[in-house]
Amino acid sequence: MNKKIIIILSICCIFLIAIISRYYSVDRTAIYKGNILEWKGVTYIETSGNYSEGNTIAKTKEGSWDINEVKEDKTHTFIVIRSFLDQYLFVREDYKIPKSGNVTSVFIQHTRINNEDFCRAVEKIMVEDGEKFIIETDNIYSKASEICLSYENCPVETKYAGFIGFINNNWVYVEPINTWIRNEDGSPKKYAVNCKIINKDYLQIIESHIRTK
Repeated sequence: MNKKIIIILSICCIFLIAIISRYYSVDRTAIYKGNILEWKGVTYIETSGNYSEGNTIAKTKEGSWDINEVKEDKTHTFIVIRSFLDQYLFVREDYKIPKSGNVTSVFIQHTRINNEDFCRAVEKIMVEDGEKFIIETDNIYSKASEICLSYENCPVETKYAGFIGFINNNWVYVEPINTWIRNEDGSPKKYAVNCKIINKDYLQIIESHIRTK
């Protein structure tokens, strides 16, 4: 037999064996039914929040859903279930998601930042007083970056906290607002945005993590 053919067949066999081994080595004990997931003796319920999706760690028994990990969560308190078209975030039923306390991550437009100094600065910016001015816009997202928070080392963003941006030559904080304002014809409608000027003590750390629009 031609040596090249033998090499090609050998490669194909190795590839096929690897696929089969992967198929049977994946945990297929998860049961997904009625928005409840049962896996390894733990009940998971659907939740919401921004997250970074990791590798596949299991599948449902019938194989139609992948169970993927959430990055930075090796305890699998949170998991993602994914099919060809859909994906949902789930959390252990016995886990209480922290909605207050010590901010341990800030998400800037869904990008996670764990820097301690930045987290403390954002906490203070949100509560401290500052000079304010009002602008009108139909799209605050074009002027400032949305910020979300997670508390007490929770690996998933759990609180929408407003916006930080560079507006009218000032770094400002904008409290959470309704941005879905429309005219009768469905087109975007301008709305008032209350901007609080950020204390200059925080500008260096802010500029190192948030780009101007």
